[in-house]
Amino acid sequence: MNRARMLPVLLPVLCGILCGCGKKDADTDKPVEGSESRYSTQKILTHKKTLNGVSEEIPADACEKMTRTSVDSEIGKPLYTTVQYRNAHGDPLLEYEITEETGEKDDITCYEYEYNDKGQMLWKCEYSTIIGEPRVNELYYQYADITNEPVAIESYENGQPSFLIEQFYDDYGNYLGMYSEYYKDTDGAAGEKEIFFQSTEVETECEYDDSGHLIKSCMYKSEGKLKSVTTYSYDDSGNRITEDSVFRDDVKAPYYRVCEESRYDDRGNAVFSKNTYWSFDNAIEKQTTYEREYDSENRLIKVTTTYLDGGTETTVYSYEPL
Repeated sequence: MNRARMLPVLLPVLCGILCGCGKKDADTDKPVEGSESRYSTQKILTHKKTLNGVSEEIPADACEKMTRTSVDSEIGKPLYTTVQYRNAHGDPLLEYEITEETGEKDDITCYEYEYNDKGQMLWKCEYSTIIGEPRVNELYYQYADITNEPVAIESYENGQPSFLIEQFYDDYGNYLGMYSEYYKDTDGAAGEKEIFFQSTEVETECEYDDSGHLIKSCMYKSEGKLKSVTTYSYDDSGNRITEDSVFRDDVKAPYYRVCEESRYDDRGNAVFSKNTYWSFDNAIEKQTTYEREYDSENRLIKVTTTYLDGGTETTVYSYEPL
């Protein structure tokens, strides 16, 4: 199916589904149509570029070198070291891992970008080699005027579509839902893709506190079935400190639960977070905590990760201007 022809048909349907934030039919649990307007995204225009490919040369527009080393506490030696050369936006231009045993470079990846006048990324291209085969991944972005968040992201792998995500907002910048589609290889010519998964999620019943912070939201599937209920809380500075989601499916209710807890320093940096995953029988299956340290320029310099089994991993960052 040709996506360029399909999206103009799908978007009016999606807009009908996405109407009615804050309302639902009591009998069907399905959001009903309302009058709130939202952003209508358009397919992002793709264009041919000169693809530079993989190179070990330091890019001419690199402004900073970042080195990241992770150490396992049990074995007491580095697991791996990653080196990035970044541009003025802080995005990597060249990235590779250094093998601890030999000191050789591995997994070399190069990047190219295009930005708009606001500094927002419009295009990202990633060049790498997998088992001797070159790979080119491209991402195209489109943004909402109010939130400055991406409203559409298109991905291509070696020139063929990989996925599409479209997000919808109301006139106040509140998130309403998303549409996504993913592609797989066809049985025809090599490299050709076809859609194998489509999904529409609609967020309704949004509740806000007196400061305008979102404190509760419900997510529905396109057929009107409740997918999840999420509650939020904030500190005195307005930083979100908890995001607690209960997910449901057609068999078990609730199906599983995910909670993220965070703490911030006076500069707004997240110095601590804990992610917990509960299974449907209320047993903790996964729990990971992160303790972060920053330098005087608010750059991340250390992360200590602790897992549910007690294992820890420490990652240290260093920066060098070029």
